[in-house]
Amino acid sequence: MERTEIAEKSESSTARNAQAERDAVIAKGRAALDAAASQKAADPRNAKILEAVAHFQAAIALDPAADDAMGWLSKGLRTLSQSVRPGNPEAADYLTRCACAVAWEAKTTAPPTTISGLSRQEAKTLLAWVRTTRHLSPAAGEAAMEEFRAQHLPDALDIDQIRRQAG
Repeated sequence: MERTEIAEKSESSTARNAQAERDAVIAKGRAALDAAASQKAADPRNAKILEAVAHFQAAIALDPAADDAMGWLSKGLRTLSQSVRPGNPEAADYLTRCACAVAWEAKTTAPPTTISGLSRQEAKTLLAWVRTTRHLSPAAGEAAMEEFRAQHLPDALDIDQIRRQAG
């Protein structure tokens, strides 16, 4: 076997392992998000949602092009926003803007033919939220989403920042 063939097989194996690791981290996040849904009290529910968010952020760190992880992160941030809204509406709005940033990042960076259904749905849902709450046209809504992406994407990928906002 030639060296190039060995190198190609090694790279292929490494890519499969990285994808399997990313998929396992996403599965842990989904399990934490599901567990949060069964919690009645806000504190344990928020802790589980934050755990899920951290897993989704880790999956993105493993593969920044993983739009499915971005879709799950967006959903996790949106769920956290809904959970903190009764006690802290300002933090809830901030977390929703972070969710918008992640969803728009997935929508604008993933090829239209391969974007995951969840990422596509999150982008649509959050674009509708932006347009409705701000009474914007479609073009102005997309511009607002792009603005959120530019302003809030780094924060959305930082678990410490999300924890501070979630209180």
